[in-house]
Amino acid sequence: MSPFLSRWHGLLAGCVMLSTSAHALTLSGRVTDDGLGLSGIRINYTWSSPFASGDDFVTTDANGNWSSPSWGPATSIALTPAQSAGYSWTPSSRTVSTGAGLSDIGGLNFERISYSISGTVRGGNDGVGGVVVTLSGAMNLSTTTSPNGTYSFVRLRTGTYTITPSNAVLRFLPTNLITTLAPSRTGQDFRLNPLATTLPATNIGFGLATLNGSVMGDSTIPTRVWFEYGAGTNLNFRTATNTLPASTNLTLFTTIASNLSGGLKYSYRLAAANTRGTNFGASMSFLMPFLASGGAMSFNGTTAYVSAGTNPVLRVSTNLTIEAWINPTGPGSGSGGSGGVIAGREGEYLLARFADGTIRYALSNVPPSAAGYVNTAIITPLNEWTHVALTYAVIGPSSQLRLYTNGVLAYGSIGPRAIATTFTQNDFRIGGRQAAFSQFFHGQIDEVRIWDSA
Repeated sequence: MSPFLSRWHGLLAGCVMLSTSAHALTLSGRVTDDGLGLSGIRINYTWSSPFASGDDFVTTDANGNWSSPSWGPATSIALTPAQSAGYSWTPSSRTVSTGAGLSDIGGLNFERISYSISGTVRGGNDGVGGVVVTLSGAMNLSTTTSPNGTYSFVRLRTGTYTITPSNAVLRFLPTNLITTLAPSRTGQDFRLNPLATTLPATNIGFGLATLNGSVMGDSTIPTRVWFEYGAGTNLNFRTATNTLPASTNLTLFTTIASNLSGGLKYSYRLAAANTRGTNFGASMSFLMPFLASGGAMSFNGTTAYVSAGTNPVLRVSTNLTIEAWINPTGPGSGSGGSGGVIAGREGEYLLARFADGTIRYALSNVPPSAAGYVNTAIITPLNEWTHVALTYAVIGPSSQLRLYTNGVLAYGSIGPRAIATTFTQNDFRIGGRQAAFSQFFHGQIDEVRIWDSA
């Protein structure tokens, strides 16, 4: 017999309905956890009337609501949420009677009792955002610290949990925490071993480079700081170690690396350590320019230039690097402020310094097209030596362009296809441009190099 029929059967057997307007009532409520409706929770009930009894259940919908229709009068119903491992309910059950009337009964709500874990990740006196914190054990969850370093896990069941912060380069103290619920746990905090941040190198040239970084101690014990560096991706050299006092919070740290070879790429990173552990900043890199020879060429900005002829080795269609030391002393002769060409091959590739000091390049792509100048917006000052290097690498259907000044990446762009090489009659020039274009450079140029690699 169905629950609906059985609820009414006993009553009808012993009574005659006195009114044809009698109707069945509905019981309803909501199941929540900290205000969030819980779906799929089973509400068990048992019932009895003067003539029959039984049991059944309903299940909450996506918003935590439940309802049970078709109840008759004079019926007592006991409602109990199904137990979930590690949780309890308030109230643990409800009993309701339909009485003599047939009015719907709502507000039969249940609140799941759960627990939470919260804490803060700090470096020095400041919170550290963006740290992934994982929870494992009775439940497996993860979250990321807010900008002020706080994190929390809510609606947890009872049990034992391991809390672990993680980051690709940072190390934490302690490495993890183990805690047991209930009750809820606050103050599950972590500290960084001293935080090291690598910053761009400066003053690159003549075999020297200033390595820069910032350090955040943990404000309780001294911090040791040094740089690791080496050619290529190696980090096989180490600068002298400096010790910062325990009172150090956030400070800049610099040192000079020397005896660096021209034409090589160097990698470096900052390291910071205390008695609890070591952290490394991200690796960064720079290109050490070749040293100027001391025999720079001087250009008068009106007629002077150097021609290297039409040698086919100077015709480059895919990967290209042009580099030179320049010391401009005037704007150059180009019309409309177009300055002077540093080096290039007419109709194929040109590197120039315009009158406003900006470095610009022009490339003729396949099929041959006019080589309009592209402004990098990177300015090189008058009466000062600057090393400039333009690299061009073909990658699939496009190309990648980079401009370095004094070994530091200053500009990047994506360009189209390969360089045209159909202008066999044109020569490679330094300090000026071929044909009707003047664009004579005014100043000194030294150590011009062209490579078929980028």
